[in-house]
Order: sequence, then C-alpha cells, then structure tokens
Amino acid sequence: MIALENIVLRQGSFELRNIGLEFGPLASMAY
Repeated sequence: MIALENIVLRQGSFELRNIGLEFGPLASMAY
C-alpha cells in the first residue's frame, strides 16, 4: 500500500514538474 502511494506521489510530482516546464512561472505561482 505504501509503495503504491509512493509511486502515485512520484508520478504526480513528475507531472507537476512537466507542467512547470511547459507553462513556466505562472504554473509555479498557481501551485
């Protein structure tokens, strides 16, 4: 269960990082 949650969190942070790269400072302010 914990491992599964870690995978989900890691995937989520990776997606947020991609959003930040695509949209730049605006996305960083939004989050």
